[in-house]
Amino acid sequence: MLFVNDPGDWGHLFSPLDHADWNGATPTDFIFPFFLFITGLAGFLSIARREEEGVAASTLAWRATVRGSTLILIGWALAAFPFTLERLAHLRIPGVLPRIGLVTILGTWILLLLKRKRAISISLAIVLLLALHTFLLTGLSYDLSLEANIQRAVDEAVLKGHLWKRGAWDPEGLVSTLSALATFLTGTLTGLFLKSEPRRRARLLRLAAAGTLAVVAGLVFSVWLPLNKNLWTASY
Repeated sequence: MLFVNDPGDWGHLFSPLDHADWNGATPTDFIFPFFLFITGLAGFLSIARREEEGVAASTLAWRATVRGSTLILIGWALAAFPFTLERLAHLRIPGVLPRIGLVTILGTWILLLLKRKRAISISLAIVLLLALHTFLLTGLSYDLSLEANIQRAVDEAVLKGHLWKRGAWDPEGLVSTLSALATFLTGTLTGLFLKSEPRRRARLLRLAAAGTLAVVAGLVFSVWLPLNKNLWTASY
């Protein structure tokens, strides 16, 4: 990410270290989902240990809320630096850290609410989030273009003046938070599996099989719904 954000010369980029213009994906485009995946995984392992110690769900929810809110505030502080009135007046509200913070809060709340048959419940939550996001993208009077997608319409209506580069578009917009939350929960689901499967070889084989199946499903689904990081499509 150091090379991605600071390439030295924006006119001469090494293509794998640049984001896709719109549809499609480069290796760089898979870094952010992994952030969310590993946050969901680590968060579950931490919460599972606290639950075994008898810590109340309300306490765990509060701690996650504080932790996520701290990430959001740090993200806003970095966006506002060097804290001029002009920058504060046009503060970018979405962003990488705000998204990680928000999905950490929401994902932890979902985990704590779904206490019975967690693997099945979280799997259903992932499917429902992706289905709802896909419906919003494709089932209303919008398309998947940069100019006319629903995420842009919502961001213009709610956050105009507080988006990336002060424009009307933001790659971390509100609508795609749904599928980003689903990505976080895939990490949570993986944590559940690791916790329940003590055999190391079985862990590796089953995780490799699940990962391969997910990649194939994403590529097949991308024929209909293109890979798109900016929209955080279900195939992506």
